[in-house]
Amino acid sequence: MKSAAKTVWIAWLIAALYYFYQYVLRSAPAVMMPELSQAFGLTAIGVASLAGLFYYGYSPFSLVAGVALDRWGPRTVVPIGAAAVGIGALLFATGGTTLASTGRFVQGAGGVFALLGAVYLATRYFPASRAATLIGATQMFGMAGGFAGQSLWARGWREACRGPPSGSSQGAAVRCSP
Repeated sequence: MKSAAKTVWIAWLIAALYYFYQYVLRSAPAVMMPELSQAFGLTAIGVASLAGLFYYGYSPFSLVAGVALDRWGPRTVVPIGAAAVGIGALLFATGGTTLASTGRFVQGAGGVFALLGAVYLATRYFPASRAATLIGATQMFGMAGGFAGQSLWARGWREACRGPPSGSSQGAAVRCSP
């Protein structure tokens, strides 16, 4: 395999793993409702609203991510989105409702760059005959992240914080949740 081909495969794999991670963050609050309610002093409706802020960021930034990828490409744009997800995770982990709300929004805004970045790479730098396979594999990573988010936090976020480090800087950012 040529060096350029390896680089594209690695870039796609990183984007797909990033999609996995953002899906962990997206789905995890569903199994942490009582803990989040207690930590933030919110009702179940308040926690649902807090968790739902992810989509208020994700939805409009879908267009922003598409335009940015078309203009500047994945090399510049995808790392910015990943950094936003990490910053959002840190803000969410503060324990304060306002910062957690902002963090959840930022996680969504940054998270959309994962899927669009992986799809952009699959359709632009790979043969058309591989696009559907790579997009399907990307989606598989996301759904596996959704499962991991449910499984990881099912034992409670305090217990998950005491578990072994995740190995990622973004994962470390959410290890010490309120």
